[in-house]
Amino acid sequence: MNMAFEFIEMAGDKLSHMHVSGEGGGIFHHFPVCISGNKDAIEKVLRAGVSVPIILEGLMKDGYEELARRELEYFEGLGLYR
Repeated sequence: MNMAFEFIEMAGDKLSHMHVSGEGGGIFHHFPVCISGNKDAIEKVLRAGVSVPIILEGLMKDGYEELARRELEYFEGLGLYR
């Protein structure tokens, strides 16, 4: 996540949005943040004071409705979704 902070600092006010997804362990990426193993680190980046739209990139398959609801509730709890 250090690279995320460096990127935010380097992009400055040119940053127009952020693509966000978590890791599920091993080589698996693009997990919904609410079930990812690195959600605490992601939360630190999201609370870095950058006010841009967030694009949620966590992959969801069968039965995605419940997981999508959990993901939106997670971001709502962070104050990042209304």
